[in-house]
Amino acid sequence: MATAAHHGQLSDGASRVVGSTYTPERLRALIGIWLASSSRPFALVNDAGFQDILAMFDPCVSIPSQPTISRDVKEMYFIARENLAS
Repeated sequence: MATAAHHGQLSDGASRVVGSTYTPERLRALIGIWLASSSRPFALVNDAGFQDILAMFDPCVSIPSQPTISRDVKEMYFIARENLAS
């Protein structure tokens, strides 16, 4: 069963879930892996509902753009291909 999240106060008055492992880089990687492995369109990052969900967990979230996600997934593909070849 889910428990209530504890929030910490940020300097701008917004709150963030305490213990969050959020970093912009980690979010980019997780979104790219999720979209690619689930065959979802990269345009999902432009969806207002998706953006609202992420902002709920961290109001200062930096949501990557569609071209950024596309570039990241392409880079992950080439890295994975290279690792399989070696």
